[in-house]
Amino acid sequence: MYFRILGPLSVTHDGNELHLGGSLQRVVMAMLLLDAGRAVPMSRLIEAAWGEFPPETARNQIQIRVSQLRRALGDTAQPYELLRTAPPGYLISAGAGRLDLADFEALTARARREEPGRAARTLRQALALWRGPALSDVGSDLVRTIAHGLQERRLLAHEQCVELELAAGRREQLVAELRALVRDNPLRERLHGLLMLALYRSGRQADALEVFRAYRTMLFDTLGLAPGEQLRRLELAILNQEAQLDGPAVARPMPVPRQLPPMISRLAERTAELRHICSLLGDAGDSCELPIVAVVGEGKSELALQAAHRLAPAYPDGHLYVDLRGGDLRPADVLSRFLRALDVSAVPRRTEERAALFRSTVAGRRVLLLLDNAGSGEQIWPLLPGGAPCGVLITSRHHTAGLPDRNVVRLPQHARPRRSSPGLIPSRARAAPGSGSDRPESSSCRTEPVRRDRT
Repeated sequence: MYFRILGPLSVTHDGNELHLGGSLQRVVMAMLLLDAGRAVPMSRLIEAAWGEFPPETARNQIQIRVSQLRRALGDTAQPYELLRTAPPGYLISAGAGRLDLADFEALTARARREEPGRAARTLRQALALWRGPALSDVGSDLVRTIAHGLQERRLLAHEQCVELELAAGRREQLVAELRALVRDNPLRERLHGLLMLALYRSGRQADALEVFRAYRTMLFDTLGLAPGEQLRRLELAILNQEAQLDGPAVARPMPVPRQLPPMISRLAERTAELRHICSLLGDAGDSCELPIVAVVGEGKSELALQAAHRLAPAYPDGHLYVDLRGGDLRPADVLSRFLRALDVSAVPRRTEERAALFRSTVAGRRVLLLLDNAGSGEQIWPLLPGGAPCGVLITSRHHTAGLPDRNVVRLPQHARPRRSSPGLIPSRARAAPGSGSDRPESSSCRTEPVRRDRT
């Protein structure tokens, strides 16, 4: 059985397309496939189906549609193997080899590890999986918002592919392709730059400069803005026919955030828990499922921070940290902070759009998230990446976000574990005696007292 969402929703079995049913069933199936391998909360499915004003029977209707989807997929014998009940909602098991999105992400991740020529061919394979706009036939505002993030991933892969091929000497062949991309994405500045470079290397300096002038005029008339500094420098270089333009196109390096607070003490007597966390987050292998661990109980923040520092080398593309203050911090604000750390300047207004853009930005990158003092699952959910090779470490007083027991490390609620080297902590960085704080001070040196951990 193979699932396709990179275009109209489609499920095939032995070469035959399955009939999924009406529009509501297709919305449920789309939401499950967008987060394949992870439990999708019932509240999320209801929001996708009806928006802000669901009927009183919404939960019952979703349950009925799930049963109908199981019959359509032939997954009728308990325990269900494909579409499972997974509190707080449902989960569909569809990874690489069974879902086009998972295959696309696996190919783009592989391309990052390959030499340029092979990487370009791998990216072409990934782009060939697309049959049009993602889930274009599913009628749901929430699905369309998330699908917009998938389109961002597609464009990023396409830009990287063109850059590699342009560096390899393809010029004239790419001009028509880039013109089509610019036409469909007129505000995407990077595409205009690639088109200008392809034209210039094809001996068409005037055409390259005309692309810049047309973009500058359109941008000012539409948004009252001017082209960015990088594109203006490219125009000047083309005007001056600088020799460096004849060399390979150089992709702008992605920023690598390192936000973990300093580890100023080590916990003794937590070796088993530390080893368990590292085993779950250390290597995702070929799985597309998101590696995620929740630490609950007294000493949670110190243990999680120690594990994060130990795991840091396994996540070379960045480490993101936030103290969620037990639910007080809004997901929209956290996403804005993460996106800025990843050098995303244009942050969308809606939380759903920020979440989709965040997943697109970290897709295929080994980024570790440490979500400290988390509140409810509703606070955590929008902050999660789409899947491996990212990893997530959560600390919470009570909530475990519906994770299975093997992904939850529960610490005993009694005397705190012994630190191995308390004398290394500067006196102003220690918590006041008897405060019960189990978190180190944040990365900046401050003289005010350390805030207590929400254990």
